[in-house]
Amino acid sequence: MRRIAHIRSHHAGIVNFVRRASVLRNWCEASFCAVLVAGVLPGVAFGADPVPLVSGQISCAAADPFASQDFVLPPLPSGTDNAIVSVTSMGGAAGLVDDGIAIDPGEMRWDTFNGRLQAGESVGVPAFCSNSVGTIRYTLYAAPTAPATFSGALGSNGLSELAWVVPGRAPYVADVTLSQGAITIRSTRIGFSQQVGLGDTDPGLNSLLLLGTPGPLAMFSVTIRPLPITISNLRLDRQAARPAVPVTARFSVNGTTQLTAVVNNASGRMIRSLTSRTVQSGDRSVSWNGRTQNGAPAASGTYRIVLTSRDPLGNVRTSSAPVIIDAHAPGVQVQSGSRPRPGRAFAARVVDNLSGLASASATIDGRNARTQFNNSRREARFTLASPRGGWTPGRNRFRVTARDRAGNTVTRNGVFNVAIAGRRVVLGPRAVNGTRHGWNRVRPAALGSGFTFIEPPLTRIRWRTWGGNTALGTGRTSIEVGLEDRAVTAQLRAVNVGRCAANGPLAYRRLQIRTPRRPGGPLGNWRRWPLGEDLC
Repeated sequence: MRRIAHIRSHHAGIVNFVRRASVLRNWCEASFCAVLVAGVLPGVAFGADPVPLVSGQISCAAADPFASQDFVLPPLPSGTDNAIVSVTSMGGAAGLVDDGIAIDPGEMRWDTFNGRLQAGESVGVPAFCSNSVGTIRYTLYAAPTAPATFSGALGSNGLSELAWVVPGRAPYVADVTLSQGAITIRSTRIGFSQQVGLGDTDPGLNSLLLLGTPGPLAMFSVTIRPLPITISNLRLDRQAARPAVPVTARFSVNGTTQLTAVVNNASGRMIRSLTSRTVQSGDRSVSWNGRTQNGAPAASGTYRIVLTSRDPLGNVRTSSAPVIIDAHAPGVQVQSGSRPRPGRAFAARVVDNLSGLASASATIDGRNARTQFNNSRREARFTLASPRGGWTPGRNRFRVTARDRAGNTVTRNGVFNVAIAGRRVVLGPRAVNGTRHGWNRVRPAALGSGFTFIEPPLTRIRWRTWGGNTALGTGRTSIEVGLEDRAVTAQLRAVNVGRCAANGPLAYRRLQIRTPRRPGGPLGNWRRWPLGEDLC
């Protein structure tokens, strides 16, 4: 039989005790783990009441200070790989128990051996008493599976090692409470109550060291318990997507757990199952290709990617994140109307009520309009004041572009048409050779060219339209046929509204005319009148 040395020396008599090694050979043989506790009222609480495997006591009042006792292990519970032993110092007993575990009066100490218990084997418990009073009691239990609560007491520089079994990798904590004194755990001094994080704990036997500090006897209670496996840092690589565009959810788990991921619609009904598998602690991800369970692209709307963790202890935790599927481009509306007044500001808006706007802009003749988003970024408004002198009718081109958060884009190009009040628009300020007949007036009935022998005047003019971008009408003039002048009807068209001077009135700055080549014949091409010139 072999002995696993595990020496903790806190007593001057240990030298003589170790020399008596033959007495100690039987304690931790046959490959098993033991946790020793020395103290007045040692204890360990399990999920169920513990069943003692063996128990006994050694009297320090015996004549032979090197007392020992052997026990035969009873049938062990199925799967028992580890054990704990509680050792109690009664009546002020002190000494050395097993392989160098010093016991002072009033202390309760725990220690750990590794191996496998064997039913029916003989286990010896040697003890060395440093005084001749009191009794050392001990009980052997199967090592507990967390959660478990250990109670004990430590004097100055006393050392205890708690041990428990972990069924699966998970984060654990130790809830420490002291009724008096103080202990140190992982370099942290604890004097009242505190939670100590143990981090991710691997399956199997685990242990935690407690060290007494100078001062009163430290009476402690330590509960070792697992934390529920949680899903944290859930984030999506995109909050909105077009149909059938993949969305990836990234997250972290703090232990081994069964993970289920589904996609629910706005009413909470599942439309797609993504995964159901066991995952280990660390950073993980799951993707949705934007399709339903039958493979069809998901309709536009709001969905939730729902992750559920069910850890080995049965704890269930859920985390979810919304994602928007948007198949529609933003809508564009020009609010200033199709025929605004010349001095009115250009106004338009872009709306996307589902995924919201990622970007939007508007320009008019290369000038950027002012853009203002609402708080939800579902609407953007554009405004641009008219230039000095007003807009030029028919010549102001606008371009509105927008992109929503799902990636849908829209571009709208158009002409900014300006309506002009008819009574305010005149026909050019042209005055040639003192001939001002009809010029600079609204709806003139006759016009003189100033070069009568070259460009006969226009008379009996009737305007069918006036005040818009184009004014249309008819009038009488004459054409040369052979050596004679013959009267004909001409078609008139006034265009190019604007101002000839900064402070001048709005005017048609170009007049066009077409006439037949002979009376009653077809009309010819349009030409500028008079003499092919502009009216300014």
